[in-house]
Amino acid sequence: MAVSLIDGFYDDVAPITDQDRAALAALPSVDRPWRDELELGGTEAGDAPLAGRVLLPALNVRGLAAGHVGAEATNAIPAEARASIDFRLVPRQTPAGVRERVEAHLTKYGWFVTSDSVTAETRRSHPRVMRLTWDEGLSGVPRVPLDAPIARFAARHGRRMALARLCSPSRCRAAACRSPHWPPRRGRRW
Repeated sequence: MAVSLIDGFYDDVAPITDQDRAALAALPSVDRPWRDELELGGTEAGDAPLAGRVLLPALNVRGLAAGHVGAEATNAIPAEARASIDFRLVPRQTPAGVRERVEAHLTKYGWFVTSDSVTAETRRSHPRVMRLTWDEGLSGVPRVPLDAPIARFAARHGRRMALARLCSPSRCRAAACRSPHWPPRRGRRW
């Protein structure tokens, strides 16, 4: 199992089956071309294949904001910083369970966690304050067995696309390009 910085984060995760592992091993490798296209020197988990990583939960930092840089930089510590994060959940994980574990993790490391607006009194009463606002998220994330009819359908039709050379918008300069694109262009059928 993966190393977890948040206690219990992987406790509810359904294990990857032998059937899943066999299917992953049969997939064509797209990781090197994608890393080259995105100019990445490496990816998470020691460049582990993406297809296997999406079967595991993840905490994604989508954005950070604090203070100023460049011409607007000041010699002051900002009173507030903001972060936007999301979680990739897998079967048996729930938004409520992840929320509980994340808040317990922050509390364990000395943060006062609240969902209320942070007032001057709150800041005076606690040296480390974190205001969290949560979206409801999706629960009941399905992982379809690979022998299910919908999975067999996806495998038949997805294999054609996985083996085709996908043309990305950053590489495609031809208006008459016949390569499949991701995301698909409006009106284009695969």
